[in-house]
Amino acid sequence: GRPGRGHPLSRVHALTRRHRPIQALRAAPAIVHPSDGEPLVAFHSCVSTGWDSLDQIIDQLRRGDNVVWQVDNIDDCQRRVTAFVNRALANSERVVYVRFARHLPLIEERSDLVTVHRLDVGQGFESFSSQVHTLITREGRDIFYVFDSLSDLLHVWATDLMIGDFFFITCPYLFELNTVAYFALLRHRHS
Repeated sequence: GRPGRGHPLSRVHALTRRHRPIQALRAAPAIVHPSDGEPLVAFHSCVSTGWDSLDQIIDQLRRGDNVVWQVDNIDDCQRRVTAFVNRALANSERVVYVRFARHLPLIEERSDLVTVHRLDVGQGFESFSSQVHTLITREGRDIFYVFDSLSDLLHVWATDLMIGDFFFITCPYLFELNTVAYFALLRHRHS
């Protein structure tokens, strides 16, 4: 069954299911209208988190999902990311790691298996957001993304509002391109 209110997984379930009924997904693909006005059919096929028990609880992820993990520390995030990436690679998916934080890398360097993009957050919000948008455009559709912890942006941007703005301008574009993206926030670091 579904995790109850207050359970750590209830937040994940809410994020992955808030705006789309499961039956509607199974019945027909979603129609997405990208910025150029051309309708695209986005097939929200099932995607594994890499944790079979979690997949069963949330009925797996779907392409287009943007998953935000609220974790106590980076090690917690790294375990979730490793499972997700290993399953994606086993299924021959393309994985892109967006590296910008001061914390230890979430993904080991794997030469030709994972594309790593190192971005500079020091130039400010607009520059960083533009770098990310350009990168997503260049990589194209059907990519599995892992982003460093968004909490690390606080040391440069100093406000939760800017992190929220980054998230709200980036996630709809990731959805349009039929991607699955993993983000993390560190618990008790945000207002």
